[in-house]
Amino acid sequence: MKNILFIIFLLSISFSNSLVKNTFKKPIIYLDVMMSNKIDAELHLVDFNNNLPFGYLSGEDEFDGTSLSLGLEFNLFQKEEKFKILMGLSTTIVPFEKNNPPILFATGNYLYPKNNKFPILSFYFKGSLPVDDNLEVWTSLGVSQISAEEDYFIYVDPIDNSALPIRNMKFDLGYTYGVGIDYKLLNGLIAGFNFIYNVYDFESLITNDANAMSIAYSSTGKFELLNRSIRIGYAF
Repeated sequence: MKNILFIIFLLSISFSNSLVKNTFKKPIIYLDVMMSNKIDAELHLVDFNNNLPFGYLSGEDEFDGTSLSLGLEFNLFQKEEKFKILMGLSTTIVPFEKNNPPILFATGNYLYPKNNKFPILSFYFKGSLPVDDNLEVWTSLGVSQISAEEDYFIYVDPIDNSALPIRNMKFDLGYTYGVGIDYKLLNGLIAGFNFIYNVYDFESLITNDANAMSIAYSSTGKFELLNRSIRIGYAF
């Protein structure tokens, strides 16, 4: 999936370079320091034995620590100094992480899950409008992918307040959108703040015991990430 996003990015560069050579000049490189991140998860359960719908769960959680994302943007189109459209690619260099405590099941068994890590790659377009000579507001829309390489464990709270680990999460290609502000400092430096949403559909398995082979349900659902970030960048 990373290769697909990278190919789209290269094709967009080639296409835009042939059409708007005069505006495709000044790249921007930036680092997003993601200070606060929230997970919203929805699950539709299906009995693993008879493939019949079983129920619905939802829950919220927070990531631990700080995540870093590195991005690159190019100016595709600019109308004087009033409005511009940019194209960007970003990837997490320090992934989102969730520290998972041991789980005690009703059977008396413990499960000691690995910590969750969510590396994300995104490709997007961004519309930017200046407020004054230094301040810009912007909105973005694009596609995003979580690269999952291990079992993940997300915790949801059903009616009885118990917790179920979700195994083998397989994320589809999702979408990303957001809003933000950028302030131009001296010598090409940029500082800003943004809210970015990443939304994914996924498939998974849910176990009701500490035995990894004890699979109770399969599930599909939606996984939403809200990132609140400080941005530091440089315009060449």
